[in-house]
Amino acid sequence: MNTSERLKQVMEAKSFNLKTFSEQTDIPYRTLQNYILSGREPSAEALMKLHTQLSINLNWLLSGEGKMFHDTLNTELTEKEQDLINRYRKMSSDTQIAFDVTFKNLTK
Repeated sequence: MNTSERLKQVMEAKSFNLKTFSEQTDIPYRTLQNYILSGREPSAEALMKLHTQLSINLNWLLSGEGKMFHDTLNTELTEKEQDLINRYRKMSSDTQIAFDVTFKNLTK
């Protein structure tokens, strides 16, 4: 099995289509399409996005060894919870601070 086949497995595990996969990882649609359909190897930048946005175990992605995801936290979250976390990670640090303050006030 190669990297493109393992990326397809990630899509299946997350129930993503290519558009959603692109949005969740912040990797351009065409670039992901090349990785998955043409067998092009992901760049270092794309690998980091896959790891940070989806917690994909890069050792597994590149070699097939180990578990698909680095930690089990994301697999225990609902799709809505995962979406919230991904959106939070894409916010600027100022927006994250404002969100944190607002969230704390809402949950008091």
